[in-house]
Amino acid sequence: MKRLVVVLGALLALGAGVARGSGPAAPLPLPCGLPQVQPLWVDYADGMVPFWSTIFARPGIVAAASQFIVPPQLRAKGAQTVYFDLYLNNRVGTPSQPADPSTIQERADKLFDTAVTSSGCDHPLIAENELFGAQLPTPWTATTAQYRANVLAYLQRLTERGARPFLLLSNRPYTHDQDADAWWLAASQVADIVPEVYFSGPQISKLGAVAGSRRLRTTLRMRLEDLIQIGVPTSRLGMMLTFSSTPKAGGREGLQPLSKWLDVVKWEAIASKQVAAELHLASVWSWGWAAFNPAGNDPDKPKAACAWLWTRDHSLCAAPTLAGKDFDQSLDVGATLPAGTLCLLGGTKLLAADVSALSRLTGDRDLAYSAELRHAVLTEASTVDPKLVLQAEIDTILDHFGGSRTAYLAALAHAKATPRLARMILADELRRRAIESTLRVPAPSSAGLHQWYDTYSATPARPVRAARPVAWLGNLRSGIAVTGVAPARLLAFPAGKTVKIDGVQVTALGETAPLGAFPFAQALPSVRRAFVAQERDAAFAVWARRRQNQSLGSLTCQHDQPPQPATVDLTDWLPYLSLG
Repeated sequence: MKRLVVVLGALLALGAGVARGSGPAAPLPLPCGLPQVQPLWVDYADGMVPFWSTIFARPGIVAAASQFIVPPQLRAKGAQTVYFDLYLNNRVGTPSQPADPSTIQERADKLFDTAVTSSGCDHPLIAENELFGAQLPTPWTATTAQYRANVLAYLQRLTERGARPFLLLSNRPYTHDQDADAWWLAASQVADIVPEVYFSGPQISKLGAVAGSRRLRTTLRMRLEDLIQIGVPTSRLGMMLTFSSTPKAGGREGLQPLSKWLDVVKWEAIASKQVAAELHLASVWSWGWAAFNPAGNDPDKPKAACAWLWTRDHSLCAAPTLAGKDFDQSLDVGATLPAGTLCLLGGTKLLAADVSALSRLTGDRDLAYSAELRHAVLTEASTVDPKLVLQAEIDTILDHFGGSRTAYLAALAHAKATPRLARMILADELRRRAIESTLRVPAPSSAGLHQWYDTYSATPARPVRAARPVAWLGNLRSGIAVTGVAPARLLAFPAGKTVKIDGVQVTALGETAPLGAFPFAQALPSVRRAFVAQERDAAFAVWARRRQNQSLGSLTCQHDQPPQPATVDLTDWLPYLSLG
């Protein structure tokens, strides 16, 4: 154990000074005439790929290959090459049997010299296949710690000689404590880290273009997020996808017909381009073109490789010609979001400007994003007449600000809300009312009504008479107006005064007093109305949560990051906008 502590301490020192959660950093310049682009696209095209000379040996391709025969031929036909080391374990050992650390430098030097000759570059890019046990949690065993130290020393030596190593990961990296994180940070200082993210063709195909592409993008981001969150700069990250035909290796997995497999290949290329651009990744690698065993033989592989290249850049391969009727040329994998739009739900836009306005009100961007989802769900479910919104604004000013628009605007400004946002909230209140009217709730019991009356006995109320039946009196012409159910201004004007509310003349018959001051029988119609309104409000909350959850399947969002469904009532921040 003493040896393990010493090794971990050294790794922590190497990882010191790197900030957690770092974002894009300046890309490292590439040597030997390689394209100065981000990401660098690299395709495995060694001699084990039967069609390397017909598909990958052409200008615009950066091919990964080994030894000395195929790479010069690739370059002779216009491709550029990097070195692919298939056997990292021969240099550094394994977690259970690490190599003698005294041999690491010599082995790194030998591999470096081989890579220089093979790639024709004195500062070669070298793919190292692959780190064993990336998923192993700490504390590591003594042999695992030595293995990790060997890997780090090997990568450091290659870098010292002038190489740029790319460390491939076949498993999701363990990044849940300081010791493990320190190792990854130290490794990223001397090598690019490239998670292998492999997909099952049948599973993605079954989801279809939109949902399948969303799954691809989401999974790619997730596999990279582990390293990004601990501070590995995205300029030192890449990803590798496979297009293998070997069963249970990821890739085609027997998917038929060919047209479906070519669709998946195309979707993977589109997803890789999008995620790499979003995260500013250094590289994207393709694998699986080789036939290392009979099970990997597939006569359709040239067509799949051509589709992969064509989707990236139409000039790289003539996929429509090579694949013919089996290849669908459409690049549509979902809605394109208009400028300023965070998500689309049917015909409703979740706007970045609205989320920013809501963030100023709530003080929390995630909460604001959820509130915008609620707004979109309501907008899809119910229409509202703009004239009714303006009338609701007038009524709000009358009920809560004595008719003073100046006072109303001052209150909005104090809450960091705009009149436009307030009208949006009022419109949603009207939509809520309309939806609640369609929700069925159990009829109230006599005991329930008495309990409500007792519970809210201190609520301000007063006797009134209307020129015609009104809903807030239980569809009667006279009764007890209760705060929260009847318009608020009814409780404020003098006894005997008559005002027009919603086009109806209403007269105050007595002074405002606690609800409990009025006999239960006299207040019963309004109590029943208030009780049912509460039940419908609760039913609406259930409806809203369910609708938001259901909406996620048809929601298209920037970076596939939808809002979290939540019960967010914006009148909690602006109570005077509540329509009861």
